[in-house]
Amino acid sequence: MKSSILIVEDDRFLAGSLVRVLERQGYAPTAAHSVAEAMSCFEKEEPNLVVLDLELPAGDGNAVCVGIRRRSQVPILILSSRSSSLDKVLGLNNGADDYLAKPFDSHEFLARVRAQLRRGSAKLADQGLIRFGDCALDIRANRLSVRDEDVELTATEFRILEQLAQN
Repeated sequence: MKSSILIVEDDRFLAGSLVRVLERQGYAPTAAHSVAEAMSCFEKEEPNLVVLDLELPAGDGNAVCVGIRRRSQVPILILSSRSSSLDKVLGLNNGADDYLAKPFDSHEFLARVRAQLRRGSAKLADQGLIRFGDCALDIRANRLSVRDEDVELTATEFRILEQLAQN
């Protein structure tokens, strides 16, 4: 399954460029251009990664970071023109997992995306939860849900699905 990535960026040209770069790498990106749109997309999509600009219309990206972190442990990569060490420390202290200053190299951006997706998958696996597409496999509760609806499985079916999901 493709990893879903929410890009929160008010510069529509840059957001479109990031969407195209990520799609070429096999990811499923979605772009949001404001605080309200970002939070709405986050609630609907439950992405595997959030790429977050700090300068947004009608709000601040740091507030989005704090709001997301209260609800989820999804990896957050800040992508911002604010490049002072104070801005980086504030972003990381607000819950971001990584910080990349603009302008940036697309190869470095993709490497950081891959690293955050690896870490995000490891965090969920440590919590006993494996997500793939619309599915969530809760290892500890022996439960599969698809689009938030439970699916009944036999013990054997669950073990087979668990092995497939982990590999």
